[in-house]
Amino acid sequence: MRVGEEVIIRRSNDVIPEVLGAVIASEAHQSLPEDISSCPSCGVELVKKGAHKFCESQNCSAKILEKFSHFVSRDCMNIEGLSDKTLEVLVAKGFIKTLGDIYRITASELMGLEGFKDKKINNLLDAIKESKQVDLSRFINGLGIPNIGKKASLTLATNMDNAFELFELTQAELVQMEDFGEIMAQSVVEFFRANREEVEDLLSYVKAKGKERVDGILSDLKICITGTLAGYTRSQLAKTLEELGAIVVDGVSKATDVLIVGEGAGSKLEKAQKLGIKIIDEIHLSSFLRDGRI
Repeated sequence: MRVGEEVIIRRSNDVIPEVLGAVIASEAHQSLPEDISSCPSCGVELVKKGAHKFCESQNCSAKILEKFSHFVSRDCMNIEGLSDKTLEVLVAKGFIKTLGDIYRITASELMGLEGFKDKKINNLLDAIKESKQVDLSRFINGLGIPNIGKKASLTLATNMDNAFELFELTQAELVQMEDFGEIMAQSVVEFFRANREEVEDLLSYVKAKGKERVDGILSDLKICITGTLAGYTRSQLAKTLEELGAIVVDGVSKATDVLIVGEGAGSKLEKAQKLGIKIIDEIHLSSFLRDGRI
């Protein structure tokens, strides 16, 4: 496609705009997109992987700023007051070079920044302090692991008791998790191998809490729910299962122990049958919740 060219798009999967193709038009006043060979931020030569080009410099200011911006965002550590503009100044002054440095910021450093008075400084330091207690899934998401988003972060957190277990994960263990493929598994292993020192430093300030496990008749069973159940809403049943010690997961994988099915069960039921996973219908659900027998 050329710059300025009209294209035909459609709404795909309810939201995503999919480009179907270009409208045939005169090319007289159109040009191909510029083929960039170096990073616009740091000037390092770009590396092409598939359809995209990447800057692989560890010192690229744009990459560093985006790393911090993602970490403090609402879906991650949710540190209010650390805007991109503030982060840019902190990075430029050398106050933060690693994620752990965010928790070493002092009032005296902030005092010298434009627009920072006592109240604003106290609010920011309070927000940083508050973020030290965080759900494990948000912490993992905040690390910015390539190919790992919110859903995959939640999957990892569901299978972990604490953040330190992340360092010991193997690719073979990861591909057994729900919706984890080889590329995602490789990304996780390579990330923690390359960034272990920085993450360990971060964990000296942050307590990333996994979902509390309850000892009960369903302890450690990974259970998925699908279809419509007459006696429960999905959230009610999930809460009941968790109170009995179960780990409720969103999808079916080799690691799933039980699939509870209601009316209208579809692909999850088919997958569970292929994998030989225990299936419990609503007729047998009451006895399962009572005695935990599979």
